[in-house]
Amino acid sequence: MMKLCKRLPLIRIAGAMLCLSLLMTCVVSGTLAKYMSSATGTAKATVAKWSIKVGDKDIAKETTFTCDLFASIMDLDEDGNVTTDAETDVADKKIAPGTGGKIELTVENASEVTVLYSLALEETANTANVPIEYSLDNVTWKNKDNLASLEVSDPELAVGAEAATIYWRWAFDGDDTADTALGIAETAPEVSLTVTVTATQKN
Repeated sequence: MMKLCKRLPLIRIAGAMLCLSLLMTCVVSGTLAKYMSSATGTAKATVAKWSIKVGDKDIAKETTFTCDLFASIMDLDEDGNVTTDAETDVADKKIAPGTGGKIELTVENASEVTVLYSLALEETANTANVPIEYSLDNVTWKNKDNLASLEVSDPELAVGAEAATIYWRWAFDGDDTADTALGIAETAPEVSLTVTVTATQKN
């Protein structure tokens, strides 16, 4: 009995320390508790389309296009500019003094960026120096030696926009018969014009 009485304070002390330890554990546990969340996002971009259509061709994929400048032969007005009237005094598909024509060269920005484009003309064949002149506005005319001055240099072509008309003429002068030699040549002279369209992304 005495031994039990002697141990009782020790048991009480041990119990008190156990309670204190449990209380401290609760306090520490409460102090270390926290909320935490995590999320992941995904970003995606699509490359813009590049497509420049000239006539019936996409020059982003092909290096040549159809350009039949001399397909339609038209009459000239009193100032020597091309009219909308078909030439009825010259055989079909033939050119002669007093004739002219034009081609609506469609340049379409079918891409998804703004484009700068240039248009250059070059007479690549003229077997007998036929005096053809060219224009981009049906007002200012240049012969084969001055075609560089007609170049359209870097105009802006917005998405979906279209542009460019090329005119040609063989000016008529009733008092000048020098061109008669071209009409009686054993081999009929021919004229060829090369049109180059270059497109570049603006920025």
